[in-house]
Amino acid sequence: MADNHPLTVNFLPWLEVQEEIDIGPFRFWPFRKRADELVKDSHVRNYLEQVFATYVQPQPFPDQKGKTIPISELTVVTGDKYGFELPLEGALLNQATNALAFACIDSAGQWNWCTSDNFELVQLRFFPGDPNIGYQAGEIAQVKSYGWQLGEVLFQVPIYLNHHYIAKYDPDLISGLRFAVNNADRTEVQTILRALDYFTQACKNSGDVRREMRIVLMALAFEVLLDLCEENPRRDFRPKIQGLCGDSSEPTQPYEIVDDRDGHVIATEVLTYKQIWAEEFYKLRNKIVHGRHFRTNDFLFNGQSHFRIAELFFRVCVRKRLEGIPGSNYQCMGGVRQGPTGEFEFDLWAL
Repeated sequence: MADNHPLTVNFLPWLEVQEEIDIGPFRFWPFRKRADELVKDSHVRNYLEQVFATYVQPQPFPDQKGKTIPISELTVVTGDKYGFELPLEGALLNQATNALAFACIDSAGQWNWCTSDNFELVQLRFFPGDPNIGYQAGEIAQVKSYGWQLGEVLFQVPIYLNHHYIAKYDPDLISGLRFAVNNADRTEVQTILRALDYFTQACKNSGDVRREMRIVLMALAFEVLLDLCEENPRRDFRPKIQGLCGDSSEPTQPYEIVDDRDGHVIATEVLTYKQIWAEEFYKLRNKIVHGRHFRTNDFLFNGQSHFRIAELFFRVCVRKRLEGIPGSNYQCMGGVRQGPTGEFEFDLWAL
C-alpha cells in the first residue's frame, strides 16, 4: 500500500454478528472477536479500534447514569481477502446488506428484535495513524464536517433501535439470499433485490418513516417483487398473494369489491381470507397515495396491523421467489396461516 492512498472500511456499528456471514462477494464479521486474526497489520487494527471506540452506548450501571461506553461489538464488511485497500462495489454491497437485514428481521423475536435501523452501513476512508478525521452525510445535499481529532466526536446508538440485538437468521434463507446476490445481474433476481430495498426502508423504527409511508413502501415492495399489472395492480395483487401464500383447500366467501374513490360496489367476487386482506391492504394504499380520507382503523385488519400482516406475506413471497431462481437449491419452508382467532401468523412448515 502506498502511503498516499487511503484505506476504506465499511461497517455496521449497530449490528453484532457472532460469526462470519457470507453474502455474495462480501464477508460480514465481528470486529472485536476476529480482528486479531483477520487484520494482520497492527497499525491498521489499532487505528480501527480507536475509530470504533467513538461509537458508544449508554453506561448500563445506575451509578454511571448519563455516561457512555464503547459498543461491545460491531460488524465489519470486507471482500474475501479481508483487506481495506480497495473500496467495495457500493450498489451490490447495499443489496447484500438489505438481504442480511431481511433475513434477520425474518427471524427476529419478541426479545431479540431488530429493525432495519440496526443495519446502517458506514463507509470510512482513512490513513492509519492520522488523528485528523472528517465526516460527511446526505444524499440530496452533502454536509461535510472537517477539522476534528479522532475521539472528539462520539456517535451514540439511536434510542429507537435495539442495541442489545445479536444477529439471528435461518441459514437456509441466508443461503438462498447469497445465491441471489451472487446472481444479481439476472432480471428475475434484480426484482427481488430491489423489492428488499423498499422493504428495509419500510422497516425503519425511527420517526422519519410515518405509518402511511410504511404502507406505501410495503405496497411498492410487493409491486416490484410480484410484477403487478400496471393497469390494475390492486386486482392483480389478490390472485398473486393467494398463488404464493395459499392453497386450494382454503375456504372462500363472496366479497364486495368497492371503488375506493366513492364507495360504490364494482363487483362481487369469491375470495379467500388472504385475498380479502390483500384487497383491503391495497385499498388502504390507494387512499394514502391518492390523498383520500383515512382513519386509524383503516390501518387494521380484523384488529391486526396491516403493516405486520404485509410483512408476513412479503416474507413468504420472497422465499417463493428465491425458490424459483433457476439454479438455486433453496426450498421455501414457510407460509402464512390463520390463528385460532383469525389473526395471521407465520408458519415455518406451512408450505
